[in-house]
Amino acid sequence: MHIWQAHGDRPPSASGRQEPLLVEELLATLDANGVDRVVLVPPSWAARGNAYSLEAAAAYPDRIRVLGLAGRPAEDQAEAIAHWLDTPGMAGLRMFLSNDAGAEYLALGGADWLWPVLAENGIPVSVHAGDSLPVLAQAMERHPDLKLCLDAFGLGRNVEAEEALARFETVADMMAAFPNVMIKTGVIPRDSGDAFPFANAQRLVGRVLETFGPERLMDASDRTLLKSPYAEGLEFWRVLPDLPDTDRDAILGENMNRWLGWA
Repeated sequence: MHIWQAHGDRPPSASGRQEPLLVEELLATLDANGVDRVVLVPPSWAARGNAYSLEAAAAYPDRIRVLGLAGRPAEDQAEAIAHWLDTPGMAGLRMFLSNDAGAEYLALGGADWLWPVLAENGIPVSVHAGDSLPVLAQAMERHPDLKLCLDAFGLGRNVEAEEALARFETVADMMAAFPNVMIKTGVIPRDSGDAFPFANAQRLVGRVLETFGPERLMDASDRTLLKSPYAEGLEFWRVLPDLPDTDRDAILGENMNRWLGWA
C-alpha cells in the first residue's frame, strides 16, 4: 500500500490516485473491510521518502510495517543496509528496478555486494525487476538464504493481461526452484482488464499456485491504483475456485507475516 502527504518533483503515477492519501483514510478503508494489518511501500513520488510511512508505523505499531525504498544503493552504503531493520517499523527493502536504470544497475553487478548483506542479516527484499530474472536467479544460487520477493508476479512493467500467463512460465522456470523466493501479485482488479471476478487473473493465480504453492504467494492490494472498490480485490480470493480457506488466509496475510517475521 502507498500513503503520502505530498509529492515532490515527480507527480503520482498517472494511472492512479493523484491526491495524497493519509494513514487515517487508509486505516478507515481497512477497517471497513476487516483488514487488521498493512505493509506500506512508500511511493517514489513521496516528498518525504520513507519518513511518513515510518511515522505511520510508529503511530500504529500493531497494524503497520514498512518496506522502505532503497533506490539503487552503492557498496559504500553496506553498513547502513546491514542495520536497515534497526529503524522501528522497518521490515525490509523494496527496490523498483524495472526501468532502464534499474536493469543496468543489476546487469553491471551494482547489487552483487547487496545480496550477501541482506542474506546475512535476514533482511527481506521485494524487487520489481521482471526483465532481470537471470540476475536474480544468479543471486539466489549464490545466496540461497536471501529472502526475495518478486513483485507483480515477477513480470515487470506494462505486461498486458493476455500476455501475463505465458510470460509467467519464464518466471516459474527460473525462480520456482528456490524455496526462499516469494511471489507478490500485481493489483489484480487493475491489471486484469476483465470485470469481476477477473477470469484471466484466476488463470494466472492458478498457475502460480501450481508452481510456487500457496505458501509462497502474497496478495498486493494498493488502494491508490484501484478504479474499482477495494472490497473486490479481497472478494477475488473468496470466490477463487478450489482455494481452501487455509490457503486464502495464508495468501492474504499469514505468508507476509512469516516472510517479515511479524509475529
